[in-house]
Amino acid sequence: MNKITRGLILVLVITLGILLGSLCCSTWDQIPTPIRPVIWASEAQWIAPSKPTYRFYARRSFNLADTEAAGWLRLSADNDFILYVNNLVVARELSYSGQIPRNTLGLASQSTDPSQNFNDSLPYSLRVRDWVQWSYPKDWKLTYYVDLTPYLRPGKNVIALEVQKSKPNPRTIVEGAIYTPGSKSSLIKLTTGATPWGISTLAENQDQLRWFDGEFNDLNWQKALAISPSTEATYSKLSKSLFEQPLLGNWITGTQSDRGEVWLRSTWKVPKRHQRGFIRFAGEGDYSLLLNGSLVNRYHREDAQLLHLYEVSNLLRSGTNTLSVRLSQPLETGWQNNGGLVGFYLDGWIENELGEAIAPISTDGNWTTSTQLFKNWTQVSEQEQSVTFLRQSHLQEFKRQLEGNAALENYPTYLWHQGVWSIGGIIFVFVWTWILGRFWLNQTDGWWDSLGAGTILLLPGNLFLIGIGLLKHRYGEAEAALKFALPHSNMLILWGFFLIVLLTLLWYLIRLEQGKRQSLYNPPRRIEAEGRRFPFLQIQKLHQVWINAHNSDLASGKELSPPQPSSCQGEGVSGVSPLFPSFLDPPPAPLKKGGARGCFAVCFTGGNRGGTQSQHHKILGLQLPHPLGIVVNQIRNWGMLASIIIMGFGLRVYRLGFVDLDPDANVSLDCVRGILRTGAPISTSGIWYTRGPVYHYALALWLRLVGDSDFNACFFSVIFGTATLILVYFLAKQVSGKVWIALLATAVLAFDPWEIWYSRNIRFYQLTQFLYLLGFWAFWQGFIVSRKRSYQYICFVTLTLMLLTQEVTITLLPALAIGALCFYRPFRLASDWKLILAGSMMAFVYVYDGIFVIIKCLTPLAGLSSLTTSYIKLYLSGDITFFVTDFFVGFNRMKIIYSVFFFLSLIYFFLQKDKVKLFLYSTILIEIIFLTIMVFFEGSRYTYPIYPLFVLLSIYSACNLAEILGDKLRKIVPNLLPLKGIAIGSVLVLLLFNIEPIRVLNSYQDSITARYVQATEYIRDHRKPGDITISNVPAVHSNILGGAD
Repeated sequence: MNKITRGLILVLVITLGILLGSLCCSTWDQIPTPIRPVIWASEAQWIAPSKPTYRFYARRSFNLADTEAAGWLRLSADNDFILYVNNLVVARELSYSGQIPRNTLGLASQSTDPSQNFNDSLPYSLRVRDWVQWSYPKDWKLTYYVDLTPYLRPGKNVIALEVQKSKPNPRTIVEGAIYTPGSKSSLIKLTTGATPWGISTLAENQDQLRWFDGEFNDLNWQKALAISPSTEATYSKLSKSLFEQPLLGNWITGTQSDRGEVWLRSTWKVPKRHQRGFIRFAGEGDYSLLLNGSLVNRYHREDAQLLHLYEVSNLLRSGTNTLSVRLSQPLETGWQNNGGLVGFYLDGWIENELGEAIAPISTDGNWTTSTQLFKNWTQVSEQEQSVTFLRQSHLQEFKRQLEGNAALENYPTYLWHQGVWSIGGIIFVFVWTWILGRFWLNQTDGWWDSLGAGTILLLPGNLFLIGIGLLKHRYGEAEAALKFALPHSNMLILWGFFLIVLLTLLWYLIRLEQGKRQSLYNPPRRIEAEGRRFPFLQIQKLHQVWINAHNSDLASGKELSPPQPSSCQGEGVSGVSPLFPSFLDPPPAPLKKGGARGCFAVCFTGGNRGGTQSQHHKILGLQLPHPLGIVVNQIRNWGMLASIIIMGFGLRVYRLGFVDLDPDANVSLDCVRGILRTGAPISTSGIWYTRGPVYHYALALWLRLVGDSDFNACFFSVIFGTATLILVYFLAKQVSGKVWIALLATAVLAFDPWEIWYSRNIRFYQLTQFLYLLGFWAFWQGFIVSRKRSYQYICFVTLTLMLLTQEVTITLLPALAIGALCFYRPFRLASDWKLILAGSMMAFVYVYDGIFVIIKCLTPLAGLSSLTTSYIKLYLSGDITFFVTDFFVGFNRMKIIYSVFFFLSLIYFFLQKDKVKLFLYSTILIEIIFLTIMVFFEGSRYTYPIYPLFVLLSIYSACNLAEILGDKLRKIVPNLLPLKGIAIGSVLVLLLFNIEPIRVLNSYQDSITARYVQATEYIRDHRKPGDITISNVPAVHSNILGGAD
């Protein structure tokens, strides 16, 4: 066993140990805060307007007496909402980036209270969002809790809701109550379906009063329609008791030390069987809270009105628990409160399996105080005294602030526990794998052989945990992560791992039993199988290998004997004859210097294989398939490619035109219609739109031929989006050398949501991508694989058209220039001067286009723009990480898995010193670098041209690494498991889950962009003489209203 194989075994064992240890830690020790199904009241129902609409408005009014009152509510809104209480926005969750709805935002990621998100993972910071062909996340699956107490007032109170959805069936469900201190019954219920909620589909104004204003007259509003009870599961990390539970404690303080410190302590009895534990606390001045010696949090110059809410389940233990508080006056002068005393408030409780609050604790007479740090946390010291009562707590003095899981706030402790479990997991896996190899597989040749054999048996389970880990991170902001956030999800994953290991061992026993009955090794069948896999089109390459070997032997003076007829005996040889002499004849050189011309022989073998007659061709000891079988394989491959292309075309053309054109698409369509009217790209406003002349003139010609309509304009992009898939296939086949990898890459991109979106868009991005891939393919053929002039000319022409389609693509050329300098050698000026001329012409055309744009922009006509500077300029300040994060992480982390495989193969080919493959992968990095330093405007669309190449290389990386893994491990114990098939199958499943195909299919029912056309048509139908149209995106009105005023 060589060093590389040993290193691979170590990596697999350590990886499995860390994953298994971390999973066990999250299952039994540092348990993440789970989400749980919300149990709605039996009378709670979903409400909606009586007619279809994309947005509705709801109100609930009530009056309060001049007494202390508190309230809370929880709601789920399908799909976005804004909650108003007495004219104030108190909560919102909008799938908006800026003022534009974006479906690439995570599940409820834009809520005003991130602590209520479904997991403890922080979203990646991507300031610029885009659209893709995904359905909007189902934000209604997360229930949102709101404390109403700080916003209530005597007299009339109004709770108002604005709800919108990407489909014309929005709905919401609300449950809540207003109550008075000490009263167990609700004073006023807020539950939809059981209380009167008014509803409207228009945001009405009355005498400058907005629809959510308390004085707004809603008597003409319809009663909300109750459509169904809450039968669909919604989830939350919070407990209703955090808001419903009355205040239990009082403000207390203790004896101050000479340093102005106060130490407080109490014990908390926790039953053996408990589910969750919660505490609420507030303090004055500087203070810290510890539970069982673990820091919950520390606050400086704290606002006493903030009531901090923590879950402390992971910090509690059955029996006696100790809470300790340190209070001190702030160092700032002039701080006075309670006569200079610092106070503290706390209450808490345990929830059992039924969700009932038990084992309460509060700041009362059971707390003790001391002037110095407690040295023993479990025994009462003689220096401790009773605490001092300050005042009674009141409902409306607090504003609740959710803080999350206290155990996760203590990072050192959390990381320490994770580290210990991971080390334990590594030790356990080392012992386990060695035992499996030594005693289960009887590998007694050496320690490494035993460890390697056991590692092979655990490989399916290892790949399962790796895949789950990648998907957990990939779905960290997506709706699918809800399944990983349920209470017993980690336990189910652990059981799944051991089930896979058990099935693997069972499979091995079955194979072992079969091996006792018959021989597992059948030479004729194996050779025959390998012969069927041998590509017919590679025969010529095999012949070339034979020629090279022949010439090498001649140079060394060796004699190369041709295959003799006798060498083919024993398998039913029927004769010897040359096969396909047109390209399989040997070279016209003697086998030995001065000897006779050699003979390249083919044996036709026939024989009975299990009672059936078969015929094979044997060349140099290799069995080749019958030509008819090769033709069948070719037809099958072309049929699969055709099916993928048809599927990709269908996904791009289905319901084309259903989604309204976004502002940029309206700009391009307005420009093209200017070309059709005047021959120049003049928009409705009279301003020249000088970007992308190749795309806009080509689209104008297309519309002239097939007719001017939004559908035909979108179909133009569909054509190039489908053609891009064909280019991807040939490029992937050239890079990988394998048809099945090329088919897989094409299929993934056919279903890719980003590719589908821009393939349906009236904008130049899809044509730019097509031209770049065509140019890159021609560059590969003309500068790396060969030096054919035809490919070189195609490369220069295509790249020139690309530059005139989207000017920012100038950043794509440095990588190609570096590739030409590295691989196009030797450069001969006498014969390659045409390349210099072609490059100069391309540069001249690009510069001329830029000068033309500058001149036309000096016209006196004014236009509104978000920028007054060029997109392309040296940019070394600001956030230079945007393009890196955006490209390698992507929307909803959709590129995370691609990036993992991409960088793994980049490292692998670097170690292998494969210059060609290293250049391919470096192309992506070089492009990102030049985008970062040369493009001022941040936008994910500028990386769109290289996206298929990135996905292609990532898929090739995954498949290549899977094959290498299978081949390396198969050498340890042959025929133990179909390792290559298992590894490749894992990759295929991972890629399938990554693109979220269900969201892609569901997206065709969503209005992904805002309904600009509907709004514009409403203005057109209701506009009166003298009315003025004002818009921050006037382009959306150019094609219906003829422009905005």
